[in-house]
Amino acid sequence: TPNGHHAMQQQQQQQQNPLRPHTSQQYYDEDEINENLYYQNHSGSQQTAHQHGGNMYLNMRQSTDQTNTTLNHNNNKATRTNGAGSGGGVSKQREFLRFYHSINFGGKQEIYYDKIAEFEYNDIEKMMELDRDILTEEFEMSMEHAALFMSKINKFKRKHLQFKKWLVEQLKLRRYFVKFVNEGILTFDILLTRFQSYHDLVPLIGDKNINDAKLIFKKLPKSVRDN
Repeated sequence: TPNGHHAMQQQQQQQQNPLRPHTSQQYYDEDEINENLYYQNHSGSQQTAHQHGGNMYLNMRQSTDQTNTTLNHNNNKATRTNGAGSGGGVSKQREFLRFYHSINFGGKQEIYYDKIAEFEYNDIEKMMELDRDILTEEFEMSMEHAALFMSKINKFKRKHLQFKKWLVEQLKLRRYFVKFVNEGILTFDILLTRFQSYHDLVPLIGDKNINDAKLIFKKLPKSVRDN
C-alpha cells in the first residue's frame, strides 16, 4: 500500500494492481466530533453543523427534485464502470449516489467519485468495506474529508445492522434480506424513501406475498414511522 507518496500511488495504478480492502476499523467514538468539526470549520455555524448531522435520508426526501438531476447525470457513468446493465447492480449504485451526494466535498465531489467508481466502490453495499487508509492513500482524499466520509459510513453501517436485525430476527423474514440488499435496500431510510406503502413493495416481493408486505409496514418501529 502506498505511503501517501503521490508518485508511488501513480506507479501502483499504472501497474493496475487490484485494490485490496483493508480490514475495516471502527471510529464510532470520533464520528460526531469529526462531522461537527468539519461543518463548523466550513460554515462557521453550529446550527449548520447540527443540520448536517441529522438524518441524511430525511434531508434527501425534502430535496429529491434538486438531487435527481445529479443522480441521472452520474448513473450512466456508474453503470458503465461496473458493467451492470440492469437490476440490483444499478439500484445499489443509485443508492450510493444518493448517499454520496448528501455529503458536501466542495470542489472535490466529482474527483473523489471518479476514484471511488474506478475501483467499483460506488455501490451502497460495497461502500461499507471502505476505511480511512483506502480513502486517503488510494483515493487521495484529504484527512478531513476522509474523516467526514467515514463518520457517515459508520452511521450508515449501524443503521444497516438495525434494519437487518429487525427484518431477520424480529419479523423472521430472512428470505427477503438478500433480495433487499441486491436492490440497495439496506436501511429503514432507504425502504421508506423507495416505498410509500405496502402496495409499492408488492411488485418487488411478489403478489403472493402481499401479507408479508403488509407486515413489514405494520411492524415498522415507531421511531422510524415518526420520522
